[in-house]
Amino acid sequence: MNAQAGSGFIPPPTLGLVRSFPGLGCRKLHSLLPCHRMMAPLIPTVDERIAAFEVQVRGRILNHAHALASDQYNLSEHAGFAILMLVSSYFEAIEAFYRGRPSEGKSLEFFSAGFLKVFPEIPARLKFAQNPNVQDAVLREIYRQLRCGLYHEGMTKGKIVVRRDGGPLGFLFEPKQSFPVVTIVIDPWHVLSNVEAHFTTFITQLKDPNETALRESFVKCFDDREAATTQFIPPRHPETDVRDS
Repeated sequence: MNAQAGSGFIPPPTLGLVRSFPGLGCRKLHSLLPCHRMMAPLIPTVDERIAAFEVQVRGRILNHAHALASDQYNLSEHAGFAILMLVSSYFEAIEAFYRGRPSEGKSLEFFSAGFLKVFPEIPARLKFAQNPNVQDAVLREIYRQLRCGLYHEGMTKGKIVVRRDGGPLGFLFEPKQSFPVVTIVIDPWHVLSNVEAHFTTFITQLKDPNETALRESFVKCFDDREAATTQFIPPRHPETDVRDS
C-alpha cells in the first residue's frame, strides 16, 4: 500500500514503430504511422489497419504505461497518477471501435460501456445494493472523478484514492437507500493489467475473419479517424529559418 507523490522523469526508449511491422509498406500506412511524407497513401487492408492500430495504442500509450509501472523505473511506486493519465483514455476510445463511430456528444455513455468491457465483474459486485441505479451512479462517478478530473483539471477529483492494493477497484458507499458513492479506490497497476488483457483479447478478436461485425465496426471507426490527412509542416531550423520581427 503506497502513497502517490511522485516526481522526476526518465525518458522511454526509442520505439521502432515502423520496424516492428516490417511487412507493412510505408506507402500503405502513410496516414497511419510516421512515414516519408512524399509517398502517396494506398488503401490498407483490414489486417493492415489492425496492425497499425495495435502499433499506435501500444507504442503511444501502453508501452509507456508499462515502463512507468515497471520495477526497473526507480520512481515506479509513485507513478500511479501518471499511469492513470495514460490509460484512462482507453475506455471511451475502445468503445468507439466496438460501435463504429466516435463518442461525440456521448462521452459518458461510451466511457461507461468501455469501462464495463474492461471490468465486466462490476455488475456482480454491485448486486448487493439491490438498486438498479447504483451501477450507473458508480460509472458516472468514475467518469467524473477519474476521467474528467485527469483530463480537465490535471488531477483526479476528491473521491478517488490511488494506492497499490490487492485489486483494481474498490468502492465505499454512504449507508443510504440510494447508495451514493463516497470513495473510489483505484490501483493503477491492476487497472493497467486489465486494460492490457482486454486490448490483447480485442486485437485477437479483430484478427479473426469470422468476427465480421466487429471488424466492420473497427474499420469504419478507424477510417473515420484517419480520413482527414494533414499537411506536413517541418520544424523550424534555428540557423536557416528567419522569423519576422
